[in-house]
Amino acid sequence: FFGCLRLGRNFSAQPGFVSSPTPALAGEAVLPSTVDLYIDGVARKSLNVPSGPFSLSDFPQVTGQGEAKLIVRDSLGREQIIIAPYAATGALLKQDVLDYSVDAGVIRKNYGLNSNDYGKFMAAATLRKGMSERLTIEGRGEFLRDQQTVGFGGSVLTTVGVATSAVAASRNAVGSGTLRMLSLDKQGLKVNFGLRAQASSENFVQV
Repeated sequence: FFGCLRLGRNFSAQPGFVSSPTPALAGEAVLPSTVDLYIDGVARKSLNVPSGPFSLSDFPQVTGQGEAKLIVRDSLGREQIIIAPYAATGALLKQDVLDYSVDAGVIRKNYGLNSNDYGKFMAAATLRKGMSERLTIEGRGEFLRDQQTVGFGGSVLTTVGVATSAVAASRNAVGSGTLRMLSLDKQGLKVNFGLRAQASSENFVQV
């Protein structure tokens, strides 16, 4: 625990802004066609499109991870199917969306025992960026006078869920240490699971 001032982005201040990726559903109709949208096998929207390129911009709000499918039927009865995975999760950001926070304050000591007991000054910064609709990278640094920790990681959307990997290194008066982490999360309509493995050396420290 620490008492601090924080500067960062707050996406909830814009209720209409969706920071997580939405499927890129686009195609081309040779003739005027009817487009049906299915989310995890459930019909969610139907619309008519003229001949030529089209895209679905007002994708309905979804949660978890799954598969979006467009079925395009033209006036001659011909069909084309467009499939894209989606993941509505805080682990991923839309392409080029930047999320950050900067903290500066003092470490809380003897929490739950002593009131108003604070120690060393600390500063921390976290930066996340959506590199694509499937990949988000992030980095974090924590800095005290006699202790520093930096880490880097990323999350990627796969066919079986969102995979996350991270590595970190720290240094203090006792020595240096490292941390490694891997995780896989799936939140689907029928299947939900989470797997996580983490290992650190003896001298690894964090605020």
